[in-house]
Amino acid sequence: MADLKVMKLDAGSDEQFQRIDQPRSKQPVNWYIQQLMKLEGHLWIQTIFFRGNMGEKKIDNTTSEELQLLIGHYKKINPEKVMVYTIDREPPASGLQKLTKE
Repeated sequence: MADLKVMKLDAGSDEQFQRIDQPRSKQPVNWYIQQLMKLEGHLWIQTIFFRGNMGEKKIDNTTSEELQLLIGHYKKINPEKVMVYTIDREPPASGLQKLTKE
């Protein structure tokens, strides 16, 4: 697919979005969602799920609140596909936990 765009979205709340995706522009998650909604063609969204600590910051995009926010974002963006996965190899921060399929 020549017009395939694969984009990342790893959190529903702005707090977790800033911690996980660490956007250079420091724009809030809702700004990012608006940009994704403007993309035309085939759009796939990748989301990695994990929890733990990165330094002093707690990271967890698996809570009920985060999942509900993410699902709401997916509905707004309306991607062709959402790909979900967890950590596959040793993470860059030792305090992060790989999740099981359950």
